[in-house]
Amino acid sequence: MKLIDFKKGRRLQIILSFIAFSIGCSSKRSSDIFEYSDLPLVDSIEIKLPLEFLPNSKWQTFNDSFQNLLIDYGLDRNGDLLVLRLDFEKGEYLDPIHIPREGPDGFNAPDVFISYQGLDSIYVFPATSDRFFLYNSLGKRTGEYRYNSSSSTHFYMSGFYSDIFFSDGKMILPTINDTRYDDKSYFEKVIPFQKYDLTKQRFSDSIEYIKSLAGKFLPSNLTGGQVSNYDDVNALLNYPFSDSLYLYNYERKSMQSFYCGIETGHRTKFYDHVPDRAESIDYIAKEKNYEFSKMHNGKIYRLVSHLKNENARELPVLDIITQDLRGVTMIKLDPKNSSINYYKMPIARNFVFIGNQLIVGGISSREDENQDTFRTFYVYQMD
Repeated sequence: MKLIDFKKGRRLQIILSFIAFSIGCSSKRSSDIFEYSDLPLVDSIEIKLPLEFLPNSKWQTFNDSFQNLLIDYGLDRNGDLLVLRLDFEKGEYLDPIHIPREGPDGFNAPDVFISYQGLDSIYVFPATSDRFFLYNSLGKRTGEYRYNSSSSTHFYMSGFYSDIFFSDGKMILPTINDTRYDDKSYFEKVIPFQKYDLTKQRFSDSIEYIKSLAGKFLPSNLTGGQVSNYDDVNALLNYPFSDSLYLYNYERKSMQSFYCGIETGHRTKFYDHVPDRAESIDYIAKEKNYEFSKMHNGKIYRLVSHLKNENARELPVLDIITQDLRGVTMIKLDPKNSSINYYKMPIARNFVFIGNQLIVGGISSREDENQDTFRTFYVYQMD
């Protein structure tokens, strides 16, 4: 029986992430400003991986009145898109979905993000393409949508987690254009979120960056944002560099911001110049990264990775990686009374909310004597 160490696997993932980036509070001192609430660990479950599975993949979740799914997806060894659906209630993966890269139904791109809206409603956003597609579960293309943007705007890909705002045919996408990253007006020329009209096949309203970013720079992989549904008319906007979240009303075109962060005694750093490779890696290792946010059962949950102890900021990046000095915190915000709770999380890839439970995992795995691979998930009881 072969057991893969949880933390070592995550450190390897972080190192691989650093390489990709360069190419394209457990201590008393760090938790003085915010305190962790208790989050009971009630169970752990093992899920057998299908014969086809992706060691490095992107993910999202899908919930309706019938299913609660973890959607794991990425390109297989042939460059085709493989979509895996894990049904936690059944404790197993459902039949895989294959979408071809080449051919009449192909998406023809080196990378993709998707939005799974149902078995026969899978939106595929190819990298750097001027269009995106709708597929069914048989891998057949059933819709094609051009961006029709004069500034070459297209879907923005960032991180391992993906989502869009989608409600009754309304869509808000994270976007980017061809503005050079070393342009001093980058945050004024690039639009991070735009509304897309599926019927007219064009962008309509734009959601601009916060004004305080004008003239500043960040590592290129952290400049974008993520969007998810708050409710049918409000989109929840998350920037990885911001302690605030933003609520955009689709119909009124109005925006409001509210605090949903962690205080560690260190103010997030911005550059007044384009960071070089070393500066970018240093930033990724030492600064907070708000990886995603989502609404569940009337509460907002936001995941942030950060240094466990601010003293580690003085250490070399390699020491931070090898000594496992970054931690993960889940923030829970109740919009009714603005109360905030903080929960200490293990280093993990997937975070799935089902009812009053949070299922966390996706890294720790083992092989049995039959060479079947099982992935471990941990079940926490939410209040």
